[in-house]
Amino acid sequence: MAAPQSGGKKHGIPDDPVARKKIRDGLSDTKKDEFDEILDKIDRGKKPDRDQRKRIRQWQNQGKITVPRKSFQSSSDKKTHQNP
Repeated sequence: MAAPQSGGKKHGIPDDPVARKKIRDGLSDTKKDEFDEILDKIDRGKKPDRDQRKRIRQWQNQGKITVPRKSFQSSSDKKTHQNP
């Protein structure tokens, strides 16, 4: 079995065990059980169900799972999208 690569994500959850532990530590006990179920399902190669995907999005919106911010691709876009 291949080792997880740092920086990779599956279904919005990082593959890195250190990052996963950090996310899990920030959750309450009931949420930790749910997080473990989602991780187990993802690690077995299956997709999270609808409620699990909803929970992942909720954690991302709460800032518990970090989401990289989109940056502008070209310098001309920065000039276009500046506040006056």
